[in-house]
Amino acid sequence: MKAVCPYCEKLTEVRVATAQDDYTIRGQKIAVAAERSICTTCGNEFATAEQMRKALLDGYAKYRTLNDIVAPGEIVRIRAKYGISQKTFAKILDLGELTINSYEQGSLPSKANSNLIRLMDDPINFLKMFRENRRKLSARQVCKIEEKIKGDVPLSQGVRYHQEPPIVRPENISGTLTGYRRPDPEKLLLVAGLVVFHSGRQLYKMALLKILFYVDFVASKKLTVSVTGWPYARLPLGPVPENYKQLLAYGEQEGYLEITPTDDELGELCGLPGSFRRTEAESHFSPNELTIVEEVVAKLKDKTATELKNLTHQERAWKETAPSALISYSYAADLVLF
Repeated sequence: MKAVCPYCEKLTEVRVATAQDDYTIRGQKIAVAAERSICTTCGNEFATAEQMRKALLDGYAKYRTLNDIVAPGEIVRIRAKYGISQKTFAKILDLGELTINSYEQGSLPSKANSNLIRLMDDPINFLKMFRENRRKLSARQVCKIEEKIKGDVPLSQGVRYHQEPPIVRPENISGTLTGYRRPDPEKLLLVAGLVVFHSGRQLYKMALLKILFYVDFVASKKLTVSVTGWPYARLPLGPVPENYKQLLAYGEQEGYLEITPTDDELGELCGLPGSFRRTEAESHFSPNELTIVEEVVAKLKDKTATELKNLTHQERAWKETAPSALISYSYAADLVLF
């Protein structure tokens, strides 16, 4: 074996010997059988970078055993159980993106993180964390994970699976009634969160619903397709997303919005939960879609619910649609405000 000797500064043949070394790992002395290289030219003993790395990893391995810390292979096994990547696992655990990668490469987790990761071996615990942080994942990732764990959690445990809103995506409704997009309740609720965020305050429910109408119809006008694919119904107070009551209830249950009753007659206020993350919400949309959300909110955020109702009553979309019927997105071309 050859190595560069740090003493004689030559690439030379070395002999490898093993000696016990003490490493202090998190305040604890750990004895490690460490390899050393002995230069055959000058006789000095030294450790190569690879030998130091191996000794440190061996020290970590011994520390894990002594302190019951999760091992890299155990983390890999738990991830494989749910068919998820390191990045997805980190998001579900609410850890940094590189954290799981470093643990699997041999870094030491804290005792708290070690316990958290081991808890995920139980599908009941995994499901709870998944539900808490599912909004950080793409719709495709969510579906994939739900399908994987569906049979692993007994219903007797009293843990609800993620459910679609009691609004089944209207498979028989398409084209001009959805803005040529597949209806996506998650996107609608994410847009609602962004509308509240850009408004800078809580919004009355009926005001929020009117702004959502304008976001989708302005997108249909400018981009030829809606943002959320959700159909809108013509009600006396203006256009609203079809089955909006169930949608908002689901949104509150899943942590997309916080809905607060009020003492006045204007209805409930919709705000953002502490878990709302703008960048996470925006990651589900294209730059053009986000621009439209911001433009619509900038124009409407200071309008009252009554003013917004009156504005929608000027739109052909409302005037020419039968009561309680779904509104055709073809009216987007005739919007008065945009």
